[in-house]
Amino acid sequence: MMRYLLDTNACIALLNNSSQALAARVRRHPPRDIGLPAPVVFELYVQRCRRSRRRKALRKIGVLPRSRTE
Repeated sequence: MMRYLLDTNACIALLNNSSQALAARVRRHPPRDIGLPAPVVFELYVQRCRRSRRRKALRKIGVLPRSRTE
């Protein structure tokens, strides 16, 4: 059994759907064979939090309009 660990760049490429080759390669393996190291999970979480706060701050000062789901 081969287990694959994705790095942060690979995760971002998958989330952004910017690499069809990577997506196809990952789909060839069962989910149990794909892993995310704890530091990668942390990096993705921190980036998401930063982005959320930045967007919220920009909305507060009127630079970005509120979305319909907020």
